[in-house]
Amino acid sequence: MADKPDKFDRASIDSVMAELAGLGSPDPATESVSQEDGESRQPLSATDHIRRGVKLSSQSQYEEAIAEFDQAIQIDPESARAFNNRGYTYFSQQKYEPAIEDFDTSLLLNPRSASAYNNRGYVFLAKEDYARATEDFNHALNLDNRMALAWHNRGFTAASQGNFDDAIVDFDECLRLDPELANAYQNRAVAYLAKGEFDPAIADLDQALEQRPEYASAYYHRGFVHVAQSDYDQGLHDLSQAIKLQPDFPDAYYVRGDIHRARRNFEQAIADYSDALNYDPQFSIAYFHRGESHHQLENFEAAIDDFTALLRLQPDNPSVYHARGLAYAAKNDDKRANADFDRVKQLGR
Repeated sequence: MADKPDKFDRASIDSVMAELAGLGSPDPATESVSQEDGESRQPLSATDHIRRGVKLSSQSQYEEAIAEFDQAIQIDPESARAFNNRGYTYFSQQKYEPAIEDFDTSLLLNPRSASAYNNRGYVFLAKEDYARATEDFNHALNLDNRMALAWHNRGFTAASQGNFDDAIVDFDECLRLDPELANAYQNRAVAYLAKGEFDPAIADLDQALEQRPEYASAYYHRGFVHVAQSDYDQGLHDLSQAIKLQPDFPDAYYVRGDIHRARRNFEQAIADYSDALNYDPQFSIAYFHRGESHHQLENFEAAIDDFTALLRLQPDNPSVYHARGLAYAAKNDDKRANADFDRVKQLGR
C-alpha cells in the first residue's frame, strides 16, 4: 500500500509568512491623491507606493509590486516596511537571497519587527536551514508571543527535522491563538500521522476542511490516512477530490494508484501512476509500482521499461534489479535475468 513519507511533507505548509506590511489591503480611493476639476495629482508618498505594492503582490503581480516598493524606498530609504514587503515579494518569486537581504535591512531599520523575523525565518525554512529558521522564529515569538504564524512556522521547522512532539506543542499554541488557521490543522495532522496516531490526524484534517473546503492537500492527507487504515473507499473518495481540486498533484495520483493496485485493478493503477510520473518524472516509487502492475498484466516489456527507467534514478537498488530479473525470466530471457540476479548478489541483498 501507500508508502509512508520518509520526512515531513513540505508541500503541506502552504504560505504562512507574516502579513504584508501590516497595512492590509489598500482602499483604491487612497492609493493616490487627486484634486478636483482635472488638476494634476499630487506626488505619491512612500506609504502610497507600499499600499500599491501590497495590493499588486497579493494579486501575484510581483514585478509590478517590486517596482512600487522600489519607489517607496527611493522616497524613504529608512522604511522598514518597504524592505519587509519587497523581501516578502522576492520570496514569493523564490528569489531567496534578495529576500534575505531585504529582511536583513528591514531588521536593521526596525530590530523589533516580529513580522520581519518571521518572514526571514520562513525563507531559511524554505532553504532547509533549520537552525537559522528556528532562531528567527524564536526572535519573532520573543517580540510577539501572540503571533500565531510564528508558532506555526516553528512547529513546521521542528516537524521537518522529525521532532513531531515539539511540533505538535507549537501547532497547539498556534491554534489556540488562531483557531481558524487551516494550515495548522493540516500540518498538526501530518505530525500525528508521522507518529502513527490516525484518529487525531483525521480529526484535524476534518477541521482543516471545515475551515477551507477546497483544500486539496488536506483531502490528500486524509485520503492517505484512510489508506493506511485500509479504508479504501474513503481513501479513494478523498484522493479523487484532491485531484479534482488540484489536477497536477502527483502524490494523490500515486496513492490512488496504490488503492487500485491493492484491489488488483492494475490498468487503473497504471493510469494513475502514469499521471503521477507525468507531473513528477523523478517519482521513483511510481516507476516501481507501475512496473509491478505491468508485470501482473503480463506486459513484461513495459515492466522492464519501468524498472530500467528507475535504475537510471537508482542504479544501485537491488530490489529493482530483482524485479527486472523476474520480468526477463517471465519472457524466457534467461541471460538478462541471470545478469540482474547476479547484480542483486553483488549489491548484497
